Amino acid sequence: MSYKPLIIIAVLSLLLISTVYSQDKIVKLNGDSFTANIIAIEDDIIKFKYPEEDLSNCEYKNAIRKIIFKSGRVQFFNDLNIINGIEDWKKVRVTTISDDVKGLIPIREIDSKATGTTYLSNVAQVENRAIRKLKQKAAMMGSSVVYITYQTVEGVRAINRARTTITGIAYKIRKSNPSKIRDFIVGKKFNLTSEAILDNNALTQFRQVSSFEFTNDGKLIINNLPAGSYNISNDAGELKILYSSGATHTFDVVKFSDNLLVITEIFENKVTSYSFSLQ
Repeated sequence: MSYKPLIIIAVLSLLLISTVYSQDKIVKLNGDSFTANIIAIEDDIIKFKYPEEDLSNCEYKNAIRKIIFKSGRVQFFNDLNIINGIEDWKKVRVTTISDDVKGLIPIREIDSKATGTTYLSNVAQVENRAIRKLKQKAAMMGSSVVYITYQTVEGVRAINRARTTITGIAYKIRKSNPSKIRDFIVGKKFNLTSEAILDNNALTQFRQVSSFEFTNDGKLIINNLPAGSYNISNDAGELKILYSSGATHTFDVVKFSDNLLVITEIFENKVTSYSFSLQ
């Protein structure tokens, strides 16, 4: 029996394993990861080549959580959190540096206002309240970062109180995936457990008890009664519900994992978030 074929196979296997483990691994903020060969790490971008390719590619540092180098060394770049709803509002980051949002996905412009409750309220207290409300609004949209584009602090002479107005752009770190949303929702039954409303910058939260079913044929059943129809946008991954009353509501799908579904509706300056648990 000749051992040459076995030796050749063993050598090729070792070469293949060596090739796989001699590459760097890039882990993105959205959870995606891929192997590559790092070329350079510059001020705001990372340059790399895919295995067996000569074309140079790049990613913004802001979109990268870490790189695991072929040597085994790990270098971290960003610790932004994936935001799953109002409960995560303290994790939302606020910045005035435009470079901090390069590589992230813009959602929409948002704003927040706060006025001192008494003439003794100082500017710092009022500003902190405005930032808190801005973070809460961003969290309800699934935004990890708010880039502030405008801020003003003033005194209101008529009432002798301080007022802060902040405007910014909310960014998230992962794109919507319509097919995964569809797989998670279609043909499933959910219990609506809570609702949060941010209206005129005042947050209200309360418990809810009702059941929702998204049937395979596009019908919406609420509390075991026909309530309308629904569809999921192939572009933005939005959930659109046409109620039997004729009203159409569009929701951003903020979370759809761990048996939890969080959807948010934004109408003018009112943000409403609904949390569901899978039955």
